Amino acid sequence: MIIVFLGATALAGCGENANKDHSHNSPPAAMPAPQPKKEVRTLRATFAQVDPHIRQHIQALVAQYLRIKDALVAAEPAGVPAIAEKMLAELRGVDKSYLSFPQKEAYDRSAADLRKQLEKLTTTTDLAAQRVILEPLSQTVFQLAKDFGYQTNLYREYCPMAFDNRGAAWLSDSDSIRNPYFGDEMLKCGTVTDILNR
Repeated sequence: MIIVFLGATALAGCGENANKDHSHNSPPAAMPAPQPKKEVRTLRATFAQVDPHIRQHIQALVAQYLRIKDALVAAEPAGVPAIAEKMLAELRGVDKSYLSFPQKEAYDRSAADLRKQLEKLTTTTDLAAQRVILEPLSQTVFQLAKDFGYQTNLYREYCPMAFDNRGAAWLSDSDSIRNPYFGDEMLKCGTVTDILNR
């Protein structure tokens, strides 16, 4: 693992718009203390040799995940169930014969979790409920991308104020912070914690 030092300057945006009502996702009553500069971890895929069919499958899953994340940034929950259905169809259509035995074990663990999370997303257009599901969905998609790789850099970003200061992460194809847990209320609240390199 390569460690890259990067200032957490994006975290400064966590204070902006702090006086707005955030009741839809239970924001904190008090602002957390400013965070010290953090190291950003640079990660590489677990499996070096991955069949192109599987790489294409992972790209498709991540691309649809990013559409869900962007919809939540924009506070537009209506289209999320349809995107989740597309991800489920992608999961059902994968040919696992292209996976080695260790790859299949890793894939099956993540795919089982992903299926459950997506099934929940297909049943709700409630923005707050979708944002709650986004947290474990982000973890699962990141694990798949970390195991099998992604075509470009994939950034894991983190907001310390989400869910009553418990904090939550999401994925982005850019190091620019656009917070899906608060949307335009606190759009730039967060920092990059990990970069998955291709």
